[in-house]
Amino acid sequence: RYTTSDKGIIDISETLKIDVTSVDPEEIILSGDYDVLIPNFVNDAAVGIATLSGEVMRPGEYTISRDETLEELISRAGGLTAVAYPLGLILNRETLKEQERKVNLALAQKLEQAILSAPKDSSTDIAQQMKATLFYANRLRLLPANGRLTVNYTGSSSSNGTMLEKDDEIIIPKRPSHVGVTGNVQNPLMASYEKNKTIENYISDAGGFDRTADIKNIYVVLPNGKGFPSNQLKKYGGIIPPGATIVIPPKTDKLSLLGLTEVFSRVLGNIATSLLAINAVSK
Repeated sequence: RYTTSDKGIIDISETLKIDVTSVDPEEIILSGDYDVLIPNFVNDAAVGIATLSGEVMRPGEYTISRDETLEELISRAGGLTAVAYPLGLILNRETLKEQERKVNLALAQKLEQAILSAPKDSSTDIAQQMKATLFYANRLRLLPANGRLTVNYTGSSSSNGTMLEKDDEIIIPKRPSHVGVTGNVQNPLMASYEKNKTIENYISDAGGFDRTADIKNIYVVLPNGKGFPSNQLKKYGGIIPPGATIVIPPKTDKLSLLGLTEVFSRVLGNIATSLLAINAVSK
């Protein structure tokens, strides 16, 4: 209800909340100047559809509630199969796809601008490093946006699980039998996983480093999308799990004036994560 004068509305004088299920609406008499707002019904029971596929007992489309978690949905679907690989769980989210496209494009443009502003140098090493840099810039432009959200699936509904959103796509792959090796190696490939193989063994499977490899900044992307430098591998038990990707970036030392070191960590992370998201369920 508003307080008014000859000049118009002066102020809101009173706000009333009325539950018309507890009082007869005909008994509510309105007078003076007022607005009536009837809010939309909030449906907490059903906010959209999420798709669950892969190694679950009952894959399919599920109507999800506003506060439903990933763990609760998988439980509703009967849980995981005996050959499921929760470490490789993929959650693609529509709301993240456009953001991912913008980030990839911005990084590609930054790499290209850095190359254009680089000092002219005809040495073979510089030329190869520039070629490698342009390769990654072009790769970023071509990457499909999957809107992947990194998830640590615990299987415990008692934990603060990942809240689901409308149109979420959850894929739970079968345990893979490969480890990816990508970047500046002689022959990027998907190597056969073996329990006791080291990171050096997998790089050897790929033919070893090429001449522009930055062997001091190798890092590993886990099947759930989380990445870390290879020198921190001991924190994760020193084991390369199946479905992981080993990324060998190009040297940027002679291109340090371009300020590419920080950019490359994000560029290669995007590339490796996207490759992993595709390969985790196709192998």
